[in-house]
Amino acid sequence: MIITIIYKLQPFFVNSSLYWRLSERGFLISNDKARSGMYIEALKFFYDNPLFGIGFNHYRLLSIYQSYSHSTYAEILSTTGLIGSIIYFIPYLIIIYNLYSIYKKQKATVASLKSIQFLVLMFVMLVLGTGVIHFYNIRDNIMFALMISFYYIEELKLKQHTYIINSK
Repeated sequence: MIITIIYKLQPFFVNSSLYWRLSERGFLISNDKARSGMYIEALKFFYDNPLFGIGFNHYRLLSIYQSYSHSTYAEILSTTGLIGSIIYFIPYLIIIYNLYSIYKKQKATVASLKSIQFLVLMFVMLVLGTGVIHFYNIRDNIMFALMISFYYIEELKLKQHTYIINSK
């Protein structure tokens, strides 16, 4: 059965960009001239406007590539500068902290397991941020909303449970 699945899926994989990157040694940023140029250009925009950047979504307007930078980190740093980057990434830290606190408070429960899963998802999204931009895509915003709502619901449950115990 596994051999049949591999046989059926092989053409999709061989024709994918992932296969090309792995087989043609294109898996490093430096191997892709356009992507490397985008990162260099993003750094140039940042150096020219370090505090406030060049303006939200202006990378694609000012870039010689006429496209977004293909990196959350390059895009946010070049378009919003240090101030916008700090404002943008503070919620990431808050989400990670809150998910970890749920994990610590509710060890060996389903909520603890879910918080670990959301932490893994957050880690994956941070890694993927080097190649995609989170804030222009609705799916990424939905992922963040799921993490925030999970934390909020679990905190409400803990408060209600604590209130019930204290009122007895």
